Amino acid sequence: NQGAFSQFEHRVFHYLWTETPRGILRLLFQHPGLTRQQIADALMISGPSITRQMENLIEDRIAENRFFGRSNHYYLTTEAALTIDKLMSQAMVILHKKTEERPISASAG
Repeated sequence: NQGAFSQFEHRVFHYLWTETPRGILRLLFQHPGLTRQQIADALMISGPSITRQMENLIEDRIAENRFFGRSNHYYLTTEAALTIDKLMSQAMVILHKKTEERPISASAG
């Protein structure tokens, strides 16, 4: 790392490394304000599993729970959304460079 990433970015990396939290972060990044049931349905996992994951994400200040009436809606924190956007942008630059570096093979024909 050598100081390239903040402690918060490391926490986000940790969650992106594992399938269920990564799926939750992807959903909340693309569709802010989803309920527990909507997340559970989209990922095809149980509601209690989502609750457990969300408790961890909230504790680490990556997600937040907002109450509207009787419904809980989940959102990424501003810092988490900016971090994920930054990581995605950096990944796209790296992928673009890798594509440009590939040698073009001549096909016989």
